[in-house]
Amino acid sequence: MVKDTDRQHMRSTLETLLATTLAQRAEDLVEERDIAPAQGEVIDPAERAGSRQSDSIAQALEAQHIREELELEAALHRLAQGSFGRCTDCGERISPQRLQANPQASRCLGCQSRAETPKAA
Repeated sequence: MVKDTDRQHMRSTLETLLATTLAQRAEDLVEERDIAPAQGEVIDPAERAGSRQSDSIAQALEAQHIREELELEAALHRLAQGSFGRCTDCGERISPQRLQANPQASRCLGCQSRAETPKAA
């Protein structure tokens, strides 16, 4: 599995990534609040369309931040439980190179590829 020194390094890396993600999420929320029209403010149709597009982008960013937070928290949990570095699908070892590039990876490359490949109907 993962050596104690590697485990401490990965915990530090995951915690730093989580803190960065949380800070970015907070910054995005403040930005969104600052550009939102004031209550009761009348805006023209072009501004309204731009506002809807901005809302869609903000919602997508929020969803991405939440997904990242959940992945990082799950990785920290796997680390604490001793299953970090093992694929959650097949149980095989996740390559150190994959974990270095994507510390919150929960699947080996093969299982991740299969999970991302659309199934034929």
